[in-house]
Amino acid sequence: MKSGTANSKTDPEAPQESNKCKSVWSFWHIVLALLLVSASVWLTGDAWSKIVEAAVHDEESSQISLVLIAFPWLVLSRRSRLQNSRPVGNWLGPALIAIGWASHVYGYDIHDNEFWLFGAILMAVGGIVTAVGRQVFWRLWPAFLVLGFLIPVPGFVRMHVSVPLQTVMAYLTEQSAQILGLPMDRNGNLLIVGGQAIEVAEACNGMRMVFALFLATYTFVFVNTLRPVLRVVLLAGAPAFALFCNLIRMLPTVWLYGNSTPETAQFFHDAAGWAMVPLAFVLLMAMIALLEWVGVDPMSARAESSQQSRPTSPRSQPLGRSVGQLGSACLSIVLLIGLAVSLQSRRPSGLALAYLERIDANAKRFPVQIGEWEGRDVRVHDAAVDILRPLVLHAREYRNQRTGQAVTLQLIYCKDAWNMVWHFPPVCFKHNGWTATFTQPRRWQVRGRRIDLVEYGFQRDVFSGGDRIVVANFMLLPTGLGVDMDDVRAVARDPSKRTFGVGQVQLIYNESMPLAQRQDVFVQFLAAHWDFLAASSGGQLEIDTVVESGREDGSSTPPRGAEMGLPSPDKPRRH
Repeated sequence: MKSGTANSKTDPEAPQESNKCKSVWSFWHIVLALLLVSASVWLTGDAWSKIVEAAVHDEESSQISLVLIAFPWLVLSRRSRLQNSRPVGNWLGPALIAIGWASHVYGYDIHDNEFWLFGAILMAVGGIVTAVGRQVFWRLWPAFLVLGFLIPVPGFVRMHVSVPLQTVMAYLTEQSAQILGLPMDRNGNLLIVGGQAIEVAEACNGMRMVFALFLATYTFVFVNTLRPVLRVVLLAGAPAFALFCNLIRMLPTVWLYGNSTPETAQFFHDAAGWAMVPLAFVLLMAMIALLEWVGVDPMSARAESSQQSRPTSPRSQPLGRSVGQLGSACLSIVLLIGLAVSLQSRRPSGLALAYLERIDANAKRFPVQIGEWEGRDVRVHDAAVDILRPLVLHAREYRNQRTGQAVTLQLIYCKDAWNMVWHFPPVCFKHNGWTATFTQPRRWQVRGRRIDLVEYGFQRDVFSGGDRIVVANFMLLPTGLGVDMDDVRAVARDPSKRTFGVGQVQLIYNESMPLAQRQDVFVQFLAAHWDFLAASSGGQLEIDTVVESGREDGSSTPPRGAEMGLPSPDKPRRH
């Protein structure tokens, strides 16, 4: 009996010790974690809605759906490390919530989606850590880190990377086809197979594969206890590995487009895209098997038992009996209340909402017929829509029924001024394959009002059509009219103006149209959309010409925007 008692006291595997380990966790730890996570997700609901929307509708952010598999898999693979974990060091949780709060608000203020979304995710993680403590956090850090893949691919990254990557993938596909003896020619990002020209577009450039397969590689290296050096090598080589997998998909896809029906080729393209993730795991396992075959041990020398054999820390008190745990929980709740107050102060005022409702109402009356010009709606690039998140997005090509000339009109209005900053002709057209040829300020009169604008000239190579176009562009601000992104940024940086939003007007002509005719078309088209322009320019276009220079008796009348309570117009820019 004595011997049995002595053994039970000294044996760490004895049942009573196991019961002690279990007793430090209680039902209230789960309740607190759920409460804090739910509160943080509810307060940052716009950010989480953005994540869900990207996962469902944005094919370039397909890695978000894979996080739902990777996160629980990483947790389960490291569950043995949690055997002796205690809910201690809970002050790390409030610290993570505070950092997440700062990141979320900062991202909102400068319109940086990555900071904004990262802050929302970090606050949810902070809520969990407040309840479970730092030991669980550090032992599960790869699982928490994988939540960073919930952030969608930034729109500006897609705009800057997608076009060069399309050309790279077209080149690699052509070279691989020549090595395999397949007849294939290339011009830019166009591949010619069997007399068919196949464009390597955004869906085929491999960018979505890079993010998805990097996540697959990350999950693989942390689910398995690999050597640290091998983990670093595999993660560093993941982008090249993804392009290799995409190349495996591209070769048969392009061959099918040139030698079968488009429906068959598209089906194979989509099905092969989903097959690349399991193929990546097969290739990674084959790589590990190859290392073992040549006599190199890829596994880490540190055994899992080293985690389990650590001496147990002193028993923690149940939640509610520890001043530290209770204090960290209260501080986390206070931080979330502070976040709620901070976000409320940044929401649009009733005046801003009424202003935007007025713009939206006027946007529903755009004419299809303007004199001899008949219009048809045209599609806007998905990446541009993702960046703009517009209240109004009107893109229509008008064709003259007598002369056959074509003009495209784009009217855009964003509820948040920051959304417009990247949508600018010198940026958008350049990254869609156009080369700038000239920039010329103009000042034209429409219905007695002066409109300052800029005309931009662009061209593209002969193989792509040899087009030469002119884009007339100006901005609609809550303070009046603007001509470039400096005007938009000035509104975006001012909290009192930002939530009134900004708009943009673009008319796209063929360069062969003479300047005088372009001006006439500009005047005619703007006059046909005058109600929308007047509603979305802070009332400036509702002012009589006589008011701009003062009344005949020398008095002046404030702009209509001031009567509505809108921010006062800034000092006009000189050209």
